Amino acid sequence: MSALALAPAAPSLLARMSALFPIARAGALPWLAAPLGALAGLRSLLELLPPIVLAVPKSKISHSRKSMRSANKGIKPKMNFSHCEACGTVKLQHHMCPKCFSEISRKWKGQSRAPPRV
Repeated sequence: MSALALAPAAPSLLARMSALFPIARAGALPWLAAPLGALAGLRSLLELLPPIVLAVPKSKISHSRKSMRSANKGIKPKMNFSHCEACGTVKLQHHMCPKCFSEISRKWKGQSRAPPRV
């Protein structure tokens, strides 16, 4: 159970700086204490943010490295061709033949544009 216990929090930067430089603790240099206090507030802000917010690349990826990484993402040739049973043209398997589809859609559009019969 003790292995699951959280590690004690590291002392803040303000506490470490005041231990090293007693003049900062005495308040003799208020300009030094103000930025350190701001850093202590920043630490509490970093505790609120999830770690994914801080996940950014260290440096820019060069064009050559980017192209080497994406070299295997090229267009793969299709092998799933078949012939349409109605007209015999080549089509993709499990897809409608483009020639037959255009004929059917022309008929549908012609029927919708025709004046109604009385």
